[in-house]
Amino acid sequence: MYLNEVRLAGYVGKDPETKVYDKKDDGGKGYITTFSLAIDEGFGERRKTTWVPCKCFDKEAFNFSKHAGKGSNIFVFGSFHTESYANKDGKKITRRMIIVNRWMFCATKKDSGGASGADTPSEAPKDGGDDFMQIPDGIDEELPFV
Repeated sequence: MYLNEVRLAGYVGKDPETKVYDKKDDGGKGYITTFSLAIDEGFGERRKTTWVPCKCFDKEAFNFSKHAGKGSNIFVFGSFHTESYANKDGKKITRRMIIVNRWMFCATKKDSGGASGADTPSEAPKDGGDDFMQIPDGIDEELPFV
């Protein structure tokens, strides 16, 4: 049995590059979008960033090019892929990448409270509440799970 499934979360490194082509089967337009995803590991001095090349096609590529850009915090679902080609000098080049089947936005830098989010603790509510309903005293007998 084989499984080729990848799930990654990170930041888009630079604005995505999209190429448009004519589809031969139905005469419509096709899209290919490429981008790099920055994935951080560790904290502080031990933080390491890995850059992962990604590619998506057609509807996903079109939507990505319209809505995501440099600095977007995204979650991608896809598969690991290896492609080979000959460069201008005739040397064989092998490139590994993620073929993105689906993607979605994660929290933005603004939502996460700063540039890194993980290093910045969230602010406590100003009213001192914790968003939980207060249960009045003496109601324990009415609750079936207490």
